[in-house]
Amino acid sequence: MALPNTAYVSGGVQFGGIFVNVFRLADPDDNSSGVLLGRYLVETITPSDSGILGKRPGADGGRNGWWICDGDVEGSAVIQRTVATTPSLKNGDYFDAAVRVDSNGDPVAERFVIHSPGHEVGTSYRKQNVSVIVDQSATGVNAGDQESPT
Repeated sequence: MALPNTAYVSGGVQFGGIFVNVFRLADPDDNSSGVLLGRYLVETITPSDSGILGKRPGADGGRNGWWICDGDVEGSAVIQRTVATTPSLKNGDYFDAAVRVDSNGDPVAERFVIHSPGHEVGTSYRKQNVSVIVDQSATGVNAGDQESPT
């Protein structure tokens, strides 16, 4: 157990991100046409469940109930790439990852599709701020290649 003033801790400290394989579709109409771009480090990712709130006013315009429908899962991520081996990310690039768990504690594998990628700055590695949306209709989702850095 590390104390606040610990001077030395070796391999037992988690880095906090995940490595994922990122793919680019060869054919946008065929989700099985992904070509591997490389291995990227997802430093942070913040997907959020969105909802659509509908309200039903009473006959006199007063309150008379409401409902919520599930919306898309969207968020943002910071992704690192090495300059020498991995290209910049573009709209439509994607990766599979399990960043949340279900009610049984089992990981939920999801496909995160990148949109609105920012431009990067750096020397030996570069970071990109990207927006992501979960493809609820994706088939063949495989988060088995995901790993945590040590």
